[in-house]
Amino acid sequence: EMVATRRFRPAIPELWCLVACVLASGLRAASVASPIRSCASPGAVTHPPTPVSTGRAEVLAGDPPLRSLPPVVGRLVLRGGGKGGDNHHQKTNQEEPVLCRYKKGGTHFEIMCLPTMVEQFRGGKVARDDAVVGREVFKDAKKGDRPSAAELEAAVGTASHEECIDIVLAQGEYQLTVAQRKAKTDEKFAAIVNYICSNYIEGGTKRAIPAVRVEESMNHLKGLKIDPFRSVWFQAQDIAKKLKEPLKLVKNEISATVTVKMALAGPASGVLHSNGGIAKVVEEYEEDSATFTFDFTAGEHERIVSDLTKATGGEYELKIVGADAAPGEGGA
Repeated sequence: EMVATRRFRPAIPELWCLVACVLASGLRAASVASPIRSCASPGAVTHPPTPVSTGRAEVLAGDPPLRSLPPVVGRLVLRGGGKGGDNHHQKTNQEEPVLCRYKKGGTHFEIMCLPTMVEQFRGGKVARDDAVVGREVFKDAKKGDRPSAAELEAAVGTASHEECIDIVLAQGEYQLTVAQRKAKTDEKFAAIVNYICSNYIEGGTKRAIPAVRVEESMNHLKGLKIDPFRSVWFQAQDIAKKLKEPLKLVKNEISATVTVKMALAGPASGVLHSNGGIAKVVEEYEEDSATFTFDFTAGEHERIVSDLTKATGGEYELKIVGADAAPGEGGA
């Protein structure tokens, strides 16, 4: 149920004059149609009161003065049951919407979004509708150009606007305020430091490198720019190359083998070849199984286990060179 309450103050004084004229005309018309009886002498017929000119509108003599209504700010109240209640219809977020841009296959995609809500969407904390303003996908929002279904299909593999919006929100770039950019850049800086500490060691001593040393060395790099949108992995690779000499960085690599059933060889191979932290993948196939030998940096271990578990349903065996066999999550 929707209940709307609207009150307003007239924009100009002349509006009250118009109201007075209408009331006066109505009273005159009523008096002609039926005589007015005076309260002072019951049964006596009296004539209608004489109109008096006030300069703005005719007002009947003896009528009570018109009262002005108190000003009330107009408001719209939404009530009703159902999923979400009032919050389902009203967004309390007061931040300005901005464009989120994404380019794929030579085609640009743009949607309107709320910056802080995009970060929460990427963290799985809010739904799509909480992060976007409208459900339109544009090629050029200023011109109102929209992509065709064929262009959506060719670029992102689906003609569904909802799925395309999810992709743009997850991978696109959006405008940031100065404070938002600084916070996001600082967060990315810390993530890069953590990645380097997890995946590299000091070459001479083979010891882990303290985060403080990595931070200090990064701060002394000339022309260092942290991109708040670019992935941690790509930026960490570039920065590690620049820190190789001052910190004597070497990758903390581990050798391992993964064995799966032949039916799961394809998914397992896809996981290993798509992970940038894995190198030197060697594949060996037998009649009913496949074995992959590879090197990976220590910080990628959890990700590899997680990805292999999803791809194979946990039906794999991971062996770390120099350690005991480690069955996949869920059994192997």
